[in-house]
Amino acid sequence: MGFRNFFAAVAAVAVFISTGTVIALAVSYIGQSPGNPIIRIGGLFICFVLASMVYNLIKVDAIEDQSQKKEKPVVTGKDISRKLEEKRDIGKK
Repeated sequence: MGFRNFFAAVAAVAVFISTGTVIALAVSYIGQSPGNPIIRIGGLFICFVLASMVYNLIKVDAIEDQSQKKEKPVVTGKDISRKLEEKRDIGKK
């Protein structure tokens, strides 16, 4: 589990850097200045969103693993009927 989370972090950093590079090359190819603050903020936002998506797709959630191990109690129709009868009896008194 630890290796998978480490790999997720490394992959997210790689996606962040490579996306930033592609955006900078695309902006300079179009003819704009990559130093423009609006382009830089937009590019960083796009890089962050893509990197966080990659990280969340790869990482392991410990909470989900624990919830899958727990068995939920089985509720039968007889249990429900018994509870309803108890509530009806309480309401009549």
